[in-house]
Amino acid sequence: MKRARRVVFLALGALLIVIPARPETNVIAPFVQKGAGGRPTGMGDCFTAVAEGPFGQLYNPAGLGLESAACLGFQHESGAMGVKQESLAARFPVGPGSLGAVIAYWFYGALEGRDESGQLSGQSLNLNEGRYGLGYGMPLSEHWRLGASLGMYSLNLGTVQHGGPLLDLGGAWDPGEDFSVAAVVKSLGAPQQGFGLPTSLRCAGAYRAFERRLLMDVELDVPFSRTTADFGLGAEFRLWEWFDLRAGFKMPFGAADAAVESLILGLGFNLQSFGLDLAFVGRGDLGTEASATLVYALGSPRAEPFPQPKLQAAVADTEALQDALRRLEEAKRESSRRIALDTDRQAQYHFQAGQEYERYGQIIDAIIEYKAALQVKPNYRAAQKALASAKAKARTEAEAAEAQEAKTRAEDSKSSVQELIRKYYERGEAAYRKGDYATAIKNLQLVLELTSKHKQATELLAKARSALNQEVDRLYKEGVDLYAQGELRNALKSFEDLLKLKPDHAKAKDALKSIKEKLLQTGQ
Repeated sequence: MKRARRVVFLALGALLIVIPARPETNVIAPFVQKGAGGRPTGMGDCFTAVAEGPFGQLYNPAGLGLESAACLGFQHESGAMGVKQESLAARFPVGPGSLGAVIAYWFYGALEGRDESGQLSGQSLNLNEGRYGLGYGMPLSEHWRLGASLGMYSLNLGTVQHGGPLLDLGGAWDPGEDFSVAAVVKSLGAPQQGFGLPTSLRCAGAYRAFERRLLMDVELDVPFSRTTADFGLGAEFRLWEWFDLRAGFKMPFGAADAAVESLILGLGFNLQSFGLDLAFVGRGDLGTEASATLVYALGSPRAEPFPQPKLQAAVADTEALQDALRRLEEAKRESSRRIALDTDRQAQYHFQAGQEYERYGQIIDAIIEYKAALQVKPNYRAAQKALASAKAKARTEAEAAEAQEAKTRAEDSKSSVQELIRKYYERGEAAYRKGDYATAIKNLQLVLELTSKHKQATELLAKARSALNQEVDRLYKEGVDLYAQGELRNALKSFEDLLKLKPDHAKAKDALKSIKEKLLQTGQ
């Protein structure tokens, strides 16, 4: 354990030296860094060194290398301004590891379309983002695990759609039963029209204490697109076998005004093979996001039971026990000898099949057969050489195909992300000048979703929010004054106008209800 701590401290020290040296770059589709699932969300998305359950693939594909029964998960999340997230994930044991699949979509509602002059076009633009992919993880040894997740992302902004491949690579080291160290490179992919993906390196450590009732995960997220990193801490405490409490937070590391971005709370309910996870994320002026996730573990309890005290079994006849152990060892040796003979035949069959496939140019099928031969017999040198050669051929073919596809996409592309940013900013600016602050806020947020470095959009968004709050305060005071003067109809209109701007204004709702009741009583 001491050696493990030294390794962790040295790695974190190296990261602290590297963090300030990274340049700022523009990125597109920052949503690909978002996670899913009520349990990880309830821990502040600090889940890289845990990566359990159906949604663990999104945080570290090496989590698929953990021994686990098949499980399914579905998440629904709703947030401010009508934003919704729907996610579906599953994992199934395959070979020495597990295969995982995940689909996640974010829906931002509809936006009124406008033409080149900024006038309403009468069309409605449905905005959404999504990612989906497959992953596989497997143990390399008793303490090491490795995994990869390959998928696609899509970005639909009405008039412009973008998408491309995504790759996550992760590893984990388990030096002890209750301690794990993990690292993952997230969101590797090709640039889109001068904008890169928000690729980052996450390093994390997880520790279980109090007979595995307490789980803690600490993380450092180092984005390659900016000079500051994010520090996070997540915790889960199991009060009973059927009930978990969770909490987490994240804050920027290396920034002069570093502060906790948001505090996340979560609850977990474990009912045999079923689980229900709830998470609540505070977003400041934007309100609170609520997430609910259903999980089903096929044929096994969803949560491991608390450890039971071990009972000492009395051995009545020591000689009989030793004799039984000797017979068991002899049976194992005989079984191993027979398995070795079968192993050689199986490995040779897969190797010859791979050669036939490669002869006819079916490189991928050849690679699958060579891997099957090595899975049966890892030290099969002929299969190792053939696999390396086939991989080199496949890599050359893939690079050529990718280059041709990139050239075709560049020739066919007629839209520009910069143009889209300009359009949304102009719409937000026009709405701000007209006093339509809610529409201005929605358009300016879309600008910052595409690029977080748009200074004018950031400043105008702050002004629009301030102006919206001032208008809400003015209407509320006006309604209160009219109500006090007995002008119920005019007061009713003021509160209704206020709720159009801010539907969740509790005091305005109460006042509106009171006015309507009084109007009914007076017959007005």
